[in-house]
Amino acid sequence: MFGYALLEAISVHAAVPLDAHPAARDARVVRVLAHIDAHWSAPLSRADLARLAGLSPSRFHAVFRRATGFAPLEYMMAIRLQRAGELLETTSQTVSEIASACGFATVYYFSRCFTAHKRMTPTAYRSQFLTAQ
Repeated sequence: MFGYALLEAISVHAAVPLDAHPAARDARVVRVLAHIDAHWSAPLSRADLARLAGLSPSRFHAVFRRATGFAPLEYMMAIRLQRAGELLETTSQTVSEIASACGFATVYYFSRCFTAHKRMTPTAYRSQFLTAQ
């Protein structure tokens, strides 16, 4: 499952394997992570994910954070930015096409989020991989 691999890479709980973390075995969270993995580029709200888990939005937020170390929408953003990075590394799609494919409404918002996450613009990130080849 991509979600757990990402969590292990970026989670504050990375020192403890997620399978060993008791909250990670919560079936509600596992169901939501599987849904996010399958629909990562679709618009998903916290309310949508909470409904899937069978919890109120505020209770879902607490359960998800306890299990993953992330707020639900932070986790979704991390997934989208991870996938965007992979596309920038491996495809010749434009930044605008990648932004759209990763569920961002505008290229401007995508660029702001990507730059905050990676500490460089999407174009600068891509150029690292073009010069390395």
